[in-house]
Amino acid sequence: MSQHPFPVQELWDSIAAKIRYTDSCWLIDRGLHSNGYYLIRKRLDGKPYRMLAHRISYAHHFGPIPIGLLVCHKCDVRNCVNPEHLYAGTYSDNAVDREARERRFKYGVRRGEAHPKSKLTDDSVRYFKAARASGKSTRAIARDLGVSPKCLIQVAQGVTWRHVA
Repeated sequence: MSQHPFPVQELWDSIAAKIRYTDSCWLIDRGLHSNGYYLIRKRLDGKPYRMLAHRISYAHHFGPIPIGLLVCHKCDVRNCVNPEHLYAGTYSDNAVDREARERRFKYGVRRGEAHPKSKLTDDSVRYFKAARASGKSTRAIARDLGVSPKCLIQVAQGVTWRHVA
């Protein structure tokens, strides 16, 4: 059996304490990358490692990831590291799975509430637009919604949340 090209046990130990167990998924909620995956950055024995947590979980539980294959999720939850939800597959397998589950997004980007890092909802955007139209300041509305004024300025300029009327 071939060796892992990275220190699996040490990397697994560093993420295992961060897992929140649900009925089915094992989630890592803090420190998610903007794409919704948990990216671990760790220096071990003077070497830097950057790996996606679900790949570490797969390698820890099943052994080396076959060359040329991805680690895919059966559960469609990017920050899940439950080995029962992971499988090795080709890019084609992943694309077929994505289409079958209708997870395709325009230009590959989730928008609005579907974005994994979204702090706003469709309703909060409607509230912002109505409150701003009635004369309330963007700064005050941002305080109400728990976001930065810059976030709401981007909504007002149509940079984000254009799909919400």
